[in-house]
Amino acid sequence: DLTSVSNATLRFTHWYDFEVFDINAYDFGYVNILDASGTSVVDKWLTYEGGNGSYEAVRQDLPSAAMGQQIMIEFQMTSDPPYQDGTREGWYIDDVGVYP
Repeated sequence: DLTSVSNATLRFTHWYDFEVFDINAYDFGYVNILDASGTSVVDKWLTYEGGNGSYEAVRQDLPSAAMGQQIMIEFQMTSDPPYQDGTREGWYIDDVGVYP
């Protein structure tokens, strides 16, 4: 609920390993901001591809479009059938929180 704040920060830790072959990414992780009903995208916000090698902490200010309303935060992974790089681990997310 961000109805009474003018800024807020999303914090989480994650580790990801998405399929990339040559220089082309085939799998992605997205962090989207949705309205309170979860039916409308307020902001397609963060995108991850490739791999980060180990768990890392993320601290990111939420976009101004999210302020003054109730929102949902969606972690979405898209994947296609394994290409030449084979099957990868995916995306592990932990310790999610929103802080004013």
